Amino acid sequence: MGRSWSHSWTVAHDLYQFEKIQGAGFESPHYAAPGDIVWVNWTGTSSAGISHAAVITKVTGSNVYVTQHSNKHRNEPIWKVKDAISWQRANPHLHAWAAQPTES
Repeated sequence: MGRSWSHSWTVAHDLYQFEKIQGAGFESPHYAAPGDIVWVNWTGTSSAGISHAAVITKVTGSNVYVTQHSNKHRNEPIWKVKDAISWQRANPHLHAWAAQPTES
């Protein structure tokens, strides 16, 4: 029986490396759109420390919202939002990248 998970999706840094090899550029999630993938290093600015990925599901004003593997994490904001759980509130030193695919 084969594995029931995708290595490139489960191991976030490998998905980042795959996208990089395919020619994607990486920018701040502020320039992303729904459907883009976002990667995060929770404690620093090096892409070598990427340990998580999510799908951008909503962009409003200056914030980007992501959905992760469980219902508890639907449309969760990346940047601080008053009275809301956000990636940045839980991890103030995070650095995030969003893939900007190249045009073929």
